[in-house]
Amino acid sequence: MNITEIGQEIGEKLSVFNEKLVEAQNRFMESNIGQLLNNALDTTLKIALPEFAEDAVIGAKDALLENGLIDGSKQIWNNIKEYGKSVLGIASGKFESVEQVQMATKSGGILDSVSSLFDFALDKAVEKEKITKSERQELKSNKNSFLKNMKSEISEELDNQVKYIEKIDEFSEKWFNCYNEQDLTGMKNANRNIQKYLEKSLPLEKTLKTARQIEIMENLIESTGSFDITDEERELASALAQ
Repeated sequence: MNITEIGQEIGEKLSVFNEKLVEAQNRFMESNIGQLLNNALDTTLKIALPEFAEDAVIGAKDALLENGLIDGSKQIWNNIKEYGKSVLGIASGKFESVEQVQMATKSGGILDSVSSLFDFALDKAVEKEKITKSERQELKSNKNSFLKNMKSEISEELDNQVKYIEKIDEFSEKWFNCYNEQDLTGMKNANRNIQKYLEKSLPLEKTLKTARQIEIMENLIESTGSFDITDEERELASALAQ
């Protein structure tokens, strides 16, 4: 295989990696936004329908979720991505950092999208006789509360995401420090914490590659019983982490 063919193969692998990463980011954020919508709706319904029986409140919530708000999480994330593409220059739709998502969320008219979805879900729920017109009016009068709750939920979640990435970076540094000190127990503890925060964090290329490299190197040390990793083995671990 010549250098051109090798370059093409690497390019194809990177393209597949990027596609999978975009898909992973989409799944993660759509799921998270759906949960944030759910939380914001819970808070709003308690304010809007304080005198209603619990079953009635649950019925109103289910009606809104089933008539637009669940599907709306995908639309909201698409709007965030479109803003990222057009204004932040993220042509691939792949966010490199949580800060980029924060910028797109704050400036991309997201609350306008949520407001439209809320109105749409209310109208559909009335049309399907899931809620009454008076309930719709009561909920509409509390829309600003819902939007405020949603904004707060998104802001808090993204702040948490920044903290999770910082923790991954912190424990990655600890892992490499323990590696230099040949402290396998410390390495394992650091890696466990990396994996814990990875489960909760937005998939990002840099953090995923570092975590994968750490996992490969740790497995190599355990399987050989030696910390003497050659430059070639380190480069291989880095390549396999792609």
